[in-house]
Amino acid sequence: MFLLSTVVCQLTFSLGASTFPGANGGMMIEAIPFLHTICEIVVATVGQGNDHSIVATTMAAYALSSIITGLSFLALGYFNLGALVDFFPRHILVGCIGGVGYFLIQTAVEITGQVVLHLDLATLWKLFEPHVLSLWGSSLLLALLLRVMCHRFTHPFFIPSFFVVVPIFFYIIAMGLGCSMAQLREEGWVFQLPDADVPFYDFYLKFDFASIHWPALLKTLPAMFGLTFFGILHVPINVPALAVSTSKDDLDTNRELVAHGLSNLFSGMMGTVQNYLIYSNSLFFIRTGGDSRLAGLMLAAVTTAILVGGTQIVGFMPTIVVGSLIFHLGIDLMKEALYNTWGVVNRIEYITISTIIVAMAGLGFIEGIFVGILLACFFFVFLYSRRRSTRAAYTGPTARSTVRRLYRQRRFLDQVGSQIQVLQLQGFMFFGTINSVEHTIRQYLCQRRWNMQPIRFLVLDIGLVTGMDFSAAEAFTRIKRLLRAREVYFVVCRVDFNNEVGKALQAAKVCGTNAQDDPYTCAFSTLNEGLEWCENVLLETYYLQRIQPPYQDGFGTQSAPGSPRQMAFNSHDIPTSVGNGEEHSGDRCVLASPHTKAMSSHDLFKLAWNLNPQDSRLPHHPATTVLKNAGYYSSAYLLPGTPGEQKSGPVHHAGAVPVETRSEELSAGSQLAEAEGNGTNPYFGSSPRLQQVLAATHNLLAQERDLRPTPSSQGRHVSDVPASPLGSTLAVGSSAGGTTRASQVLPAQPRNLIPPLGLLIQAFQDLDQVSHEDMLYTVSRCFIRHPLPAGATLWHAGTPAEGLYVVESGLLRLLVEIDGNVKNIESILPGTMVGELSFFTRRTRLDTVVAEVDSVLWKLPLDAFETLSKENPKLALDFTRLALCYSAQSIDNATTFAFYH
Repeated sequence: MFLLSTVVCQLTFSLGASTFPGANGGMMIEAIPFLHTICEIVVATVGQGNDHSIVATTMAAYALSSIITGLSFLALGYFNLGALVDFFPRHILVGCIGGVGYFLIQTAVEITGQVVLHLDLATLWKLFEPHVLSLWGSSLLLALLLRVMCHRFTHPFFIPSFFVVVPIFFYIIAMGLGCSMAQLREEGWVFQLPDADVPFYDFYLKFDFASIHWPALLKTLPAMFGLTFFGILHVPINVPALAVSTSKDDLDTNRELVAHGLSNLFSGMMGTVQNYLIYSNSLFFIRTGGDSRLAGLMLAAVTTAILVGGTQIVGFMPTIVVGSLIFHLGIDLMKEALYNTWGVVNRIEYITISTIIVAMAGLGFIEGIFVGILLACFFFVFLYSRRRSTRAAYTGPTARSTVRRLYRQRRFLDQVGSQIQVLQLQGFMFFGTINSVEHTIRQYLCQRRWNMQPIRFLVLDIGLVTGMDFSAAEAFTRIKRLLRAREVYFVVCRVDFNNEVGKALQAAKVCGTNAQDDPYTCAFSTLNEGLEWCENVLLETYYLQRIQPPYQDGFGTQSAPGSPRQMAFNSHDIPTSVGNGEEHSGDRCVLASPHTKAMSSHDLFKLAWNLNPQDSRLPHHPATTVLKNAGYYSSAYLLPGTPGEQKSGPVHHAGAVPVETRSEELSAGSQLAEAEGNGTNPYFGSSPRLQQVLAATHNLLAQERDLRPTPSSQGRHVSDVPASPLGSTLAVGSSAGGTTRASQVLPAQPRNLIPPLGLLIQAFQDLDQVSHEDMLYTVSRCFIRHPLPAGATLWHAGTPAEGLYVVESGLLRLLVEIDGNVKNIESILPGTMVGELSFFTRRTRLDTVVAEVDSVLWKLPLDAFETLSKENPKLALDFTRLALCYSAQSIDNATTFAFYH
């Protein structure tokens, strides 16, 4: 049965089923324990005294187990499940190679020394008895001699010729010593003669289907399935190991599974047992020049001849030949596993390889494999838990959004941006790596660090996270609770709820539709949007200090956002370009949470234009909670609707909703308007982070008061421009910049009639210590008004630069197409300049600029600037230098964002 199974397997592989031309197949020797189990089940079920039925049932069970194994292999290969085998760790395969090498050495010792190896002292003494030592020692010395000679002779036929010559020299020496064949067999130098009276087809006579005990056969099915599973384990070990040893890169595992399925199916139909690709035999056969299908067919023919013609030739084979051959291959495999990997694999992988070999030697082949798998899992967790899952960590001053902001907004964010803490995560988040992330976040919240550098926003960038298990998702839930206890906003960026990471966070109710209504948690699709949101929340505090508390009854009506990222103003008190509630009384409204819906950058800019220290009007925005906690509002209202409904167009309040106001009289210099972080304010108190915000606000307000022109000033100051949207800009913006002093007087000209002048001063403040009002006044006369409706394109990528623009009102988006995807990389607010680089360098536009809302721009045409350059080249050069200095700020911001994000 052994030889027949070997012939069937060899023919199947050599006739094209296997991708290895020199593959050697044979009976699955490791299946013998399972075959014993099947036999024991049959004997126990049939009972003693029914030998004929026991043998017939056992033979049928053996054949059926081969058929089941073959069908299982075929199913795996047919459904292309061989890719699962590729996930088997390579160092475990190398360990298995070393284990096979050990078993070969052990087999060589047992065959030549005629001793069964056990881990005891008696076996050790037995091995070193003079006669036993001479038997296996001579084979070992011959194998070592072969290895030395292989370094000198590299011809493929050298090794086969070596083993042809060895028997000849053996018998020459034996005849010279006068040893007979009987003496050689008795002393173990030659194999014993097999029984010559048994025909090769004798096992077929054991089959008798009429005598099969079917209940016993059914009871053997669990053992058959166990044998099938055991057989399947050899393919991911032997096949990839042979591919590694033979440097075969085009391995098709599915084809090998089908080949094993066919060979076992044919073997079962012919009434014999399981077979498989034998790694050691195949490697030896290939390395000795048998790497062809013809050589495999010749091997099958010789094996068939031995099967049919008898096994008498074995009785004349010297044990030293077989022993040296097995020793040679075993040493080669041990060298490949232990010596060749030294310094190549890391220390932990080498420990795993060595442990597998030791486990196979002490416990068994399969047990050693399982030990290796367990070690691989353990070391995987150990290694990856030590790797940094936090790719980078930076604060708000370093990680800025790409919004082009006003000078005083940038100054304020420079001072309070440290309250924005960004963590960029990477890799697969599982129970081994999430602990380091949680530890890092806990460090931010510890009291000592909190007193020195408190945070208000923890921004998690998960764009580089490839996956997340349940433990990591639950850890984020704990992190969420920790941050909520400190009233820290948990901002998750670059989250996609359609991928694995987003679904895991949503299932754990960290964020998304399944998350509980937590005002301190929000999610954004990009990091830039998350940073912009955090900056806007901080900027709201600054502008709240410029507002006096309201007194009149019925003050304030709420209006909903005009876009997914824009909160509209109080349509009753502060008109905006978006519209008011009466004009859109039929529209749906969206949910406006006072915590999580921060004002947009566009609205913050309009707030800067429309509010001054004497203005008592307040727009509706999330900081309403601040007023409520301070006692100005007794309630806050939420508006119905969903964020998805507002994306189709402008969405506004469906009707005016009066907000209850505090009835008692409050002085103009009360807590909210004049809070300086002295601990007297009921809301701000003495919190370190709020004191930091209020200190920065107080500094900027103090600068504005210092820079405000005095009544005795002569001439027209920049801040004296009549009240208008532009005039408000000058009243607030120029004084905050610190470049226009009270003593700096403009010529007596009606400059308020030239709107671009205020915009240019607003954009260029803080760029130079020298006043440039005269130069900017001259240049501003070259600008022309350029209205741009919502959705219109200012320019397209690839078009020539026809002008330079400053934005008076509205909101622009700068879009770039990358690999067919259009990305919004910058928001452009009023009071800023755009298009200056292409304008001065005469290059085509690299991006596309689109108006998100109705906007008004002022354009400096190219021909007008050329004329100005000819008439007054020094003035044109000064303006160019000033504009490039302004552009450098945006370039630095964009470069920082690209580098850190």
